[in-house]
Amino acid sequence: MTASATKEMTLPELRKFEGQLFISNNTPTKMTFHEKLGDKSVDFELDPAGEPDSIAFLPKLALDMRGLQKLWMRGAVSISTDPDMENQIMLMNAQAVGASEQRMRELMGLQTESAASKDMLEKLCLVCGRKNREGVIEQGRVLQSRRQDKDGTPPLCPVHSDQQHKFVPRLVSEKGVEHWEFDALQMGDTQR
Repeated sequence: MTASATKEMTLPELRKFEGQLFISNNTPTKMTFHEKLGDKSVDFELDPAGEPDSIAFLPKLALDMRGLQKLWMRGAVSISTDPDMENQIMLMNAQAVGASEQRMRELMGLQTESAASKDMLEKLCLVCGRKNREGVIEQGRVLQSRRQDKDGTPPLCPVHSDQQHKFVPRLVSEKGVEHWEFDALQMGDTQR
């Protein structure tokens, strides 16, 4: 199950949830959370969406932070209970340090494999995705299910997911292997 497919929980449900919580930044801005709550404090940061540290483990105490609650209600951050988010964090961390493909597979193998994690593909966001010289994704990382890939769903990060209508999928066959390519719609192309 992907993060978007999990049931959205209310704040009281999240507080009662027994498992690990995850948070992801849906904005192009870095977020910093530092707050003292009683005799405890919450300190963590989230990089912009698509960056290696844009997804993190969320301490339960953070649910009491008014600023975080407001960001969550606005959709600027997503809070998830999906255990596959841990796989996404591991994958992003491995790529951030430039781990080899083999090492990333080893790291991912340490996690309990679910059918969903086996079916996840990593893509570049069509709007902001870019790789460094070593081929490691620096920005605009998108995780898609194999079903989304097969259906020709444009890979777009959370920041650009509202632009799906701007990309037309085109099925391409190279050496007997089919894959989708995406053409950006030009708004001036409405002439007949």
